[in-house]
Amino acid sequence: MDWSKFPDDLIQIAGAVPLVLVRALAILLISIVFGTIFAFVSRARIPVAAQVLAVYSSFFRGVPILVQILFWYYFLPTTVGRSLGALGLSAQILSADVVVIFTFVLCYSAYLMQTIGAALSSVDSEQRLLAETLGYSTVQAHIHVIFPEALVYALPNIFNMFLNILKALSMGFVVSVIDIFAKAKIIAGTYGDYMVVYAADAVVYWALCGILYLMLNQFGNRLRGGKRAYAGEA
Repeated sequence: MDWSKFPDDLIQIAGAVPLVLVRALAILLISIVFGTIFAFVSRARIPVAAQVLAVYSSFFRGVPILVQILFWYYFLPTTVGRSLGALGLSAQILSADVVVIFTFVLCYSAYLMQTIGAALSSVDSEQRLLAETLGYSTVQAHIHVIFPEALVYALPNIFNMFLNILKALSMGFVVSVIDIFAKAKIIAGTYGDYMVVYAADAVVYWALCGILYLMLNQFGNRLRGGKRAYAGEA
């Protein structure tokens, strides 16, 4: 083991962090949009749609993300890719990066559907009554009262989900998507000192998740503090 290479390994691996952060944030934001829509459909108990969403949620939360990645990686090019070719479009748009993002959005939309649905159910009935008293329409009540209140309940789970996405993206390496883990594996394969490289990889993950946890926790505390202040004024 040559620990003198540890600082260089650390710097090289950390170079993959910005791209992984952007990828994880994109997945989270898209999943929040779909998860919110799915949560409303599920809560409205729309016939057929609610049952389909129940099966969807059960499947994507129950099947390991690695299996999902491999399935979509082989399924999309052979089906959607052919359809795109028939339309004169290039199937190259279905790159490994696109497949990984698509898979994670499907998976985490299922988780967020449950999280957001539970958060909406947690909103106090008094808050809903307050919205009616103020003369808000149903849409206005959700925008000004219910959504902000539900967000406070959902934030801890959403923050944890973001950190889980960051770490789970390491599984994208099976389809040649470069991330923090993949970068470490490539470096280790160059000179074979796996222990030193993976030690550096662990430090990068640890530092990244620690910093993000502190930042997100501080943001959550400020949001909750703002809600308490608003409630006090009301």
